[in-house]
Amino acid sequence: MSCDSQIQNIFMLAIFADAESGVSQTTSDPSPFESQALTNISNALADSTVAANVSNWSEYSWSLSNQWSPSVSVGSQSLNGTTYYYVDNLMYLAEGTDPTTQKNIYVIGIAGTNGESYKGWFCEDLDVGTKSYWNQDQPSAGQISSGTRNGLTTLQDLTSNGQTLYQYLQTLFSSQQDPCDIVVTGHSLGGALAPVYAQYLKDNEASWNTQGSEVTISFCAFAGATPGDSQFASYVNNSMGTNNIQLIWNTMDVVPHAWDTTHMEELPTLFNACNFQSAQKNTIITSIISYFTNLSSGQSYSRFADQAYVSLPGQPIILSNSTNYQNEVTKLVAVL
Repeated sequence: MSCDSQIQNIFMLAIFADAESGVSQTTSDPSPFESQALTNISNALADSTVAANVSNWSEYSWSLSNQWSPSVSVGSQSLNGTTYYYVDNLMYLAEGTDPTTQKNIYVIGIAGTNGESYKGWFCEDLDVGTKSYWNQDQPSAGQISSGTRNGLTTLQDLTSNGQTLYQYLQTLFSSQQDPCDIVVTGHSLGGALAPVYAQYLKDNEASWNTQGSEVTISFCAFAGATPGDSQFASYVNNSMGTNNIQLIWNTMDVVPHAWDTTHMEELPTLFNACNFQSAQKNTIITSIISYFTNLSSGQSYSRFADQAYVSLPGQPIILSNSTNYQNEVTKLVAVL
C-alpha cells in the first residue's frame, strides 16, 4: 500500500461507495437503490474525467464484480405523513489488476454516513459509550464500540444474488486462485468499518480460502474514527501486519480525531485559526466538542500503529466577521 497511485485509486473507490447518499424513495424495497448504485458506480468507474485525473486509473481496469453487485440496508423516517426510505449502509466489490505486480486486486468499498440515516449517525457513528469483545472466546483481542459492532453486523448480513460477500468469497476461492490482493476501504463511517471488516476476513480466512490461495488482505481507510480499544488495535496490528494497514486523515478533520483520548484532547484548539472571534461562535464549537468528548468518556479507545497513519495538513477556512453566521457555520460544516 505504499504506492501513491494506488492510494489515489483506492480513495476514489471509497468515495464511489457513497453513490446512494442523500437519495430517498417511498418504498422499502432495496432493489431500486441497488440498481441505481450499480449504474452510478459503473458510470463512475468508466468516467473519462476520473481516468484523466487519477494516476494509473486506466491501467487498473476497474470494474464491478459480475457476481456480487452493490448491496444496501435500508432505513426510514416519516415526514408530513409520508414514510421515506434511504440507505443506511452500502457495500460493493470492484475488481482490477495491479499494474505494478500484475496481481488481481479486489476492493471492497464501504459507504460513509448517509446524512439521512438515523442508524448511521446514532447507532453506528456515535454509539461509542459501550464496547463489546471482538471475539468472546478471545478476550485478549480487545473490544470495539457498540456502533462499530452494529455496522459490522449489517455488512456481514448484506447479500447479492442470494450470497453474503463472505459466502461469495467462499465460492470464488473454492478453487485455486492466482495470487491476489483484497483491499477493504471506505471514507468516514466507511473508514471506521473498513478495518473491522478486513479483520473479520483475516480471522476467518481458513474458512473461505479453503484451497490456500496466496491472498494478501489489507485495509486503506480514509478519515475514519477509531473503532476499538488498545488491545484491539494491537491485535489488528499483529494480525494484519502494519504493512497492510493504511489510514489517511486530514489533521483538521474532527472525525479521525475520535475516539482516542490523545487526539480528542486536540479538539478544543483545532479550529483556533478559523477566526472564531465572537462568544456565540466559541460557545457553539465548545458545546459540540464537549458533546463528542462525553460520548466516549472512559472507554479507552486507541488508534492503530502510528506508522500506519498518513497525515494530510488541513487548511483552515478563515471565517469573516459578517452577521450571516448561518452561512459561516455552513462553510465550516462543509470542511468537516
